[in-house]
Amino acid sequence: MYLAEIEISNFRNLQHLKLELGPGFNVLYGDNGAGKTSFLEAIYYLALGRSFRSHISRYIIQYEEQQLIVFARVVDEDGATIPLGISRTRKGESELRVAGEAVNTQAQLAHLLPLQLINSSSYQLLEAGPKQRRQFIDWGMFHVEHSFLSCWQRAQRTLKQRNAILKQGDYVARAQIQVWDQELVAASQILHDLRSKYVIELIPIVQQLIETLLERTDVTLEYYPGWDISRPLGELLQEHLARDLKLGYTTIGPQKADLRIRIRSLPVQDVLSRGQQKLLLFALRLAEGVLLYQQKQQRCIYLIDDLPAELDQQHRSQVIDVLTEIKAQTFITGIAQVDLDAILVGKEAKMFHVE
Repeated sequence: MYLAEIEISNFRNLQHLKLELGPGFNVLYGDNGAGKTSFLEAIYYLALGRSFRSHISRYIIQYEEQQLIVFARVVDEDGATIPLGISRTRKGESELRVAGEAVNTQAQLAHLLPLQLINSSSYQLLEAGPKQRRQFIDWGMFHVEHSFLSCWQRAQRTLKQRNAILKQGDYVARAQIQVWDQELVAASQILHDLRSKYVIELIPIVQQLIETLLERTDVTLEYYPGWDISRPLGELLQEHLARDLKLGYTTIGPQKADLRIRIRSLPVQDVLSRGQQKLLLFALRLAEGVLLYQQKQQRCIYLIDDLPAELDQQHRSQVIDVLTEIKAQTFITGIAQVDLDAILVGKEAKMFHVE
């Protein structure tokens, strides 16, 4: 799976551009503010229907324009070309199209364009709370397990209903909570089984890449489901009910799942340098792409904003070598062409100077 062509209109400072892209490395270099990151953002927006820089869509539409459009031609693993498109107006109206037909959900585009983004915000995967690492697991689940999305949505709906009841007070909650506890237990167990299986398959790939990129064997990954699985979740929900009533939300369950990444029982961010953390992020994101191809024969597309930052030339080259080996289409940005040329010698790459 790769993007063969993209056309972008009225997206931030990109008024209109149309590019033919390569299946390997696509490199954008130029001064800050030229539009390199906006180009990556447009690809991200096509796949996910949202920006990685702003939650307000109207800010993404170019000043004084009424609509943005991102259109692409995607070549799948069988060599078939599939046109994809998204448009959005300042009023918030969106249109999604796949192969010339209107589609109802962004998930249909996301399935066709599995994207991994590595940028300055990616460190949150290591430094922020469990939500970031839970989303990391769920990205893989969404792409490799067909039943995951419906199961996740079932759990979310149940949690929303249970939390609404908790906010109504002790008398109402105790009278109605049992039916929602039963539903939450059923959805949680399925979700836990899927996540646990995925992480077990992912860990050896991550560890191999960590050894390649960081030359370390002491990084451990442990999946935490969000509750003590040695005891029935229904029983634990009853034990925590008084606390949940006081707080007004459910304090245990799959919404608290985490992937704990440590070195000698310490959080990795307390041990590794900034450059080493970036290499660890590459190991984690690249591993998901490897597993996706192993299980679905579908290749991930990587968006890497400012690859040279915080990495010396040796480690930049190591990252490029791994991306070459897994045959992933990759979009890379950087300021100086010379920094990028040095690590792409002998690689299949298309260079774009952004002004």
